[in-house]
Amino acid sequence: MGEWEVPKDVNVPIIQIKDVAKSYGDFEVIRNISLDVGDGDFVVFMGPTGCGRTVLFRLIAGFEQPTGGTISYEGAAVTSPGPERGMIYQDVLLFPWMKVLENVVYGLKTRGFPKEEYEREGREWLKRIGLGKFENNYVYELSGGMQQRVGIARIMVNRSKVILCDEPFGSLDWIAREVLQTELLKIWGGTNGSAPEESDQDSVQKRTILHTTHSIEEAVFLGQKVVILSGRPSEVVEVVDIELPEPRRDGKVRFTKEYAELVEYISAKIL
Repeated sequence: MGEWEVPKDVNVPIIQIKDVAKSYGDFEVIRNISLDVGDGDFVVFMGPTGCGRTVLFRLIAGFEQPTGGTISYEGAAVTSPGPERGMIYQDVLLFPWMKVLENVVYGLKTRGFPKEEYEREGREWLKRIGLGKFENNYVYELSGGMQQRVGIARIMVNRSKVILCDEPFGSLDWIAREVLQTELLKIWGGTNGSAPEESDQDSVQKRTILHTTHSIEEAVFLGQKVVILSGRPSEVVEVVDIELPEPRRDGKVRFTKEYAELVEYISAKIL
């Protein structure tokens, strides 16, 4: 079986969250959350401030362990971080003393991959996200939106099969947010059957994206499913299937009746 190959039992969810709870002493953050995430899904998590979305993502990534229940990746218990589960934060954690390409390929380089291979892959992803001309710039020379693209490219090059996006566009202005939302859909589509215009579909690995946001409009625009969480201690209130005209990435879906109705429905549930 290849390094990140899908398990033979295709019925096993790529991520399985079962009766997960998390407390810090007497401070209960998450209570009995259960959810299955299929391979190639795009799932958005929403809820009131302090509902534990970041904590849940840290548990899925393996940075922390639950105080109750289990989290599995491809049927195996998550007990530590792994390169197959990459995380993108609101504050981009890039190395300011490194150039763009060096940041993007850092993961594969430290894992001992050949330089020719990781640099080729890094340049391919920079080209896909529109930063091919900036590989020799330092990251501090880029705008916030461009730095987020570098962060996305780094996760892709690191061959993470599950991408955990924790409010990645929260600090950006609305124009940059909408541009990057579209870029994220293009990247996800290109790894899951709807290839971007310039990508070689055979060379692109299937990805699963878990995303958090405070923006209901963003959640509806991006997600196949929106998981609504309650206030702390957090529980799943409802999982809303998002059925909208495709492709979404041209942005026209934002002006449809179906989009407006879903935004209104989720707003009412959260409020």
